[in-house]
Amino acid sequence: MKVKYVGKRCSTLWHAKDTVGTWFITFNTSNKIQLTLIERMFILNLIKEGSGVYYDLITVVVMKDHVHLIIRLNGAATVARIISAIKGRTSKHFVKTTSRTPPFWQADWHEVELVSTVMLLSRIGYVQKNIAEALHDGDLVDAISFTAGMWMV
Repeated sequence: MKVKYVGKRCSTLWHAKDTVGTWFITFNTSNKIQLTLIERMFILNLIKEGSGVYYDLITVVVMKDHVHLIIRLNGAATVARIISAIKGRTSKHFVKTTSRTPPFWQADWHEVELVSTVMLLSRIGYVQKNIAEALHDGDLVDAISFTAGMWMV
């Protein structure tokens, strides 16, 4: 079973040169910054905009302080470029439109290439579990997600 753990830390970049494959990615806000509902919706919409252009979005959940997504690369970009673009665009937007100051996101992220159907279904289940736990905790807007064309809050 081939599993890749790749990420970005500070100015040193480790990334796969792969522009294909299915990937589970997690990234966190800096210092556990709590995202507002409007910020979470902006992040979700930005990730959805990239689907079909740079990747195919399988599922995403935007929690109060982190994001989980599963994407299938289509040859247009690497995971590193996609995550850098998402983090960069959201950071610039939030600094411009809110009182937030950089850094908005942690410099690193976690990614795993999903090389089997079992791995894919396991990670989809993990994302759905995050949504269920947020709803169970009583915060109906804690998790904002999109899966296979269906909205879930």
